[in-house]
Amino acid sequence: MAFKAPPPTPKGLWRRTPPAIFPAVMGLLGLGLGWGRGVGAFALPPGFADLVLGAVSALALFALLTYVVKFMRRPAVVLEDLKILPGRAGVSAAVLCLYLLAAVFGPISPEQARPLLLLGMAVHAAFTVALIYVFAKGPPEQRRVTPVWHLSFTGW
Repeated sequence: MAFKAPPPTPKGLWRRTPPAIFPAVMGLLGLGLGWGRGVGAFALPPGFADLVLGAVSALALFALLTYVVKFMRRPAVVLEDLKILPGRAGVSAAVLCLYLLAAVFGPISPEQARPLLLLGMAVHAAFTVALIYVFAKGPPEQRRVTPVWHLSFTGW
């Protein structure tokens, strides 16, 4: 068994966006939503919750944009990212970020949140099919149940 070096990534804007940025973005979105819920329950300042949600929403949209550009340049990159555990966690978190963004925009503008939620469901369906395909074609060692496995299927 010889080590095979991965193919080099071509140069260009956002071609090397790591999916590992999305768990942190998902956590920040959850923190902002939690702070928003705590405004009424714990008498927290409401302006800070809106500030956090606005900043994190911009960060999440930017991170999603960079990954979509990477995907549009090389569609097979998602299957490559799903073969390894950190990539699988990152892509799962990216899909779930769409749901959290819909939850952020829901109270502000339900007309904008609904298409985002439907987009999240469509992307999650495609992601689930791709993940099952990668599991079926991958080695048996890859098919273990891990916390990332749960993250991949919890959005439903």
